[in-house]
Amino acid sequence: KNVKSASKFYQALTQRAIKAGQTVDIFAFTLDQFGLHEMRTLCDKTGGIAVTNEMFDSQNFKDTYRKVFDKNENGELRYGFCGETSIHLSKELKISGAIGPCTSLKKGSPMVSDTEIG
Repeated sequence: KNVKSASKFYQALTQRAIKAGQTVDIFAFTLDQFGLHEMRTLCDKTGGIAVTNEMFDSQNFKDTYRKVFDKNENGELRYGFCGETSIHLSKELKISGAIGPCTSLKKGSPMVSDTEIG
């Protein structure tokens, strides 16, 4: 019961983040369960990451945190967010989905299949 309602809440929150062009990262430190299963779509569909551990001073946390905020030689973050990919096909083909951390913009066209995969 709680899993279903929490999952529904986080799926709606995920759609809001996608529309706003936001990436959601989760850094969680706990010995108890805290609902990452229900929150999973936040990271998966927005291109974010999830790190869970028992301590803030773990090497896993430090390495991941440094990598997320790593900068290039110009002082800019290496990660790029809110990117948009357009795919143009011939009349005989239709796109059904994509592989990777991306989300459909729900733009219908003759090139988009009725069946969504991925």
